[in-house]
Amino acid sequence: MKKAPKAKKLKLGLVGTGIAARRLYLPAFEALRDRIELVACTNRRRSKAVAYARLAGVGRVVDSAEELFALPEVEAVVIRLPIEAQPAYVLRALAAGKAVLSEKPIAPSVAEGRKLVKAAARFDVPWLVGENFAFMPHVARLGAWLAQGKLGVVRLVQATQITVMDAKNPYFATAWRQKPKFVGGFNALAGGLVTPDGDPGHGTHIAGNALRVAAPLGA
Repeated sequence: MKKAPKAKKLKLGLVGTGIAARRLYLPAFEALRDRIELVACTNRRRSKAVAYARLAGVGRVVDSAEELFALPEVEAVVIRLPIEAQPAYVLRALAAGKAVLSEKPIAPSVAEGRKLVKAAARFDVPWLVGENFAFMPHVARLGAWLAQGKLGVVRLVQATQITVMDAKNPYFATAWRQKPKFVGGFNALAGGLVTPDGDPGHGTHIAGNALRVAAPLGA
């Protein structure tokens, strides 16, 4: 009996090698090493990209996202950039024919998010937003219950998330939290209940688009 041919690894490029790339992406890349290969990375500070390449075993460091998008060996890219910078780079990657996984939220405002979605639709290349909860089993189970009518008519979706965000948290000092250039809250935007472009997070993709969103303000 012949063995099934070994699956070809997807060759990835990484744009942005900050905290999340080290703490979140690196373990994921390692867990999926039989399916993906990180072949190139870049960062606006080259020294950070070089350090990441050593840590992750990446064979190539380039000086810009544009240079990375032009590499023929790169089949798909992961984009992890400041929120206000992401839309332009998502479009550049798609224009270069690269499949894209980008971080959420996709843009600093609803208007810019909608503009990006419309522009991206011109390209016949996959683009996925990395929502935290979209593929988790419990979310899929809830979606199935709703589709089967087991929960009746949904009139309210409530999401609660408790996060200790103080100086001990490595994300506390990140620039976009200290001096944000966009409006929105952590749960609504980063948590994926709603996203600036109206693309569903873990709440709306199972219950439909929200008619009204409310959240408490203050410490």
